[in-house]
Amino acid sequence: MGRQGSRDFAEEYVDINGIKQYFLHYPAANSEVMLVIHGGPGQSEAAFAYYVEPQDPSYTAVYYDQRGAGKTLRKNPTDGSDVTFQTLFEDLAETVRYLKQKYQRDKIIIQGHSWGSVLGLLYAHQHPEDVLFYVGAGQVVDYIRGERIILEELKRLAAGDSRSYRALEKLEDRLLSAKDFLSAQNGLMLMKIKKKYGLGIDFRRVSRIAMKSPVFGLADMLAMIKAQKLIGQLYDFLSSFSALEITEFKIPVYCIHGKNDGQVPLSLAKEYLESLTAPDKGFYQIANAGHICSLDNPIDCHAAIKSITGRFGSMPKT
Repeated sequence: MGRQGSRDFAEEYVDINGIKQYFLHYPAANSEVMLVIHGGPGQSEAAFAYYVEPQDPSYTAVYYDQRGAGKTLRKNPTDGSDVTFQTLFEDLAETVRYLKQKYQRDKIIIQGHSWGSVLGLLYAHQHPEDVLFYVGAGQVVDYIRGERIILEELKRLAAGDSRSYRALEKLEDRLLSAKDFLSAQNGLMLMKIKKKYGLGIDFRRVSRIAMKSPVFGLADMLAMIKAQKLIGQLYDFLSSFSALEITEFKIPVYCIHGKNDGQVPLSLAKEYLESLTAPDKGFYQIANAGHICSLDNPIDCHAAIKSITGRFGSMPKT
């Protein structure tokens, strides 16, 4: 058990689907349990949990490092052939079973961020018996369509900037898959233009926050760099992923989205949520925040989660 400020946390490794999986718990007495599924792929969010978790929690938060990521990668020799959507989905199912048993809950809350929102949305849809409600943060709906929308927004913003506009036109012709969008050359160009127009991620700031983590060190950060060599099959899955035909949920579904998200378009996430049939749903737009909205504006993000938990608690039980 450790302590950060006035908040206790606990770390553990648990046997999950044949590996030693890393867990970070921020407990809150007599509360529901929220499992946070990190993005990337391969980018642990346990590293900055200390920064985003509130001092007055309304839920127990649990972070885990996925197979091939962070502290889980450091603990387990991992080959890229093991890091597939199907394997990560099976890991998630066993993770949910473990947390239900550990905390003596029939159901838990699932929050998925970015890549984690793909895992989380599909799990919540397929296994409503395990999930109280689902929260998508920076919800991925259709990866390629989303990237195209962001590209068009960048072209609109760069209309008076001929150099950036020409660069975007050239990129548009060769961006056909997730690998294209995330390749080093293409990704660097997009990142530079996104940052210029206030839609990029400040990776230096993210790194500074992560390096002050009470649970992550330099070796753990290096593992996240190594993870990028293992996730090729996940990019292939992203290239073909679309949630647009998944429109009926048996549980409530909510979205939290940074207003200035330059990775996943707010408009597409909002349009998708509006199309869903669910017992309850809600969209929370976070001002002064981008793709990692919990880092950019943790106060408003927590207020949104608190609103959601209160909203769910007032729903009639069937």
